[in-house]
Amino acid sequence: MRQIALLSLLALVLEACGAGAPSTGQPTPPLPIVQPTAAVPTIPPLPTREPAAAPAPEQPAEPAGAPADSAGQARGGYAALVLLKGAAVMLEETARQYQSGQLQGAEGAGRLIGIGAILSSADQQLGQDAPAPGLQQAWDAGRGVAPLLRDVLTRWLSNQISAANVPGALQPAQERIDSLLADAERSLAEQYGIDGAELARIREGAIAKLRQSLQGAPTPAP
Repeated sequence: MRQIALLSLLALVLEACGAGAPSTGQPTPPLPIVQPTAAVPTIPPLPTREPAAAPAPEQPAEPAGAPADSAGQARGGYAALVLLKGAAVMLEETARQYQSGQLQGAEGAGRLIGIGAILSSADQQLGQDAPAPGLQQAWDAGRGVAPLLRDVLTRWLSNQISAANVPGALQPAQERIDSLLADAERSLAEQYGIDGAELARIREGAIAKLRQSLQGAPTPAP
């Protein structure tokens, strides 16, 4: 069974969205590294709409009082929200593989530790203010979802639920994550000129590749 470099996944998501992890003023504990045997799926750079040829006064303006780099900050915040989806997918697929007997022992333990580390990183970022006004609604929703994912992981590790129960227990969180990501994509399109539909397509493709890597399936050529 292929193993996933979880630290690389975190870095690639943030890099693809053009941002690093926000600073909290506190040292960030290092994520555990599981050495990969296959390439980790990447998320292509975010698409932006080409500006229309029009007189300067007719060009879309940034929200009043917004800093010049607010679009970049919004992309970085979007990356943190995508991490929630990645963690949920990894937890779901890991549970399925435990149930089927595909995953066990040190590899399984390393996967679970890595998922916990990704959730800790998401908690750290979501514990700060929203990086851009356009992401406030999605950001607040993300703060409510992250504890749901951690609760499922904790209940599984403490034998309160079995691996077979994990996908069902994750369903409410999965639905909320999909909704908040859609909200974030609409906001990025409306306020920062990013093509939200294309962004959703890229995000969905990246998650599909992540599932394939976790399952050990070959990734189709683009």
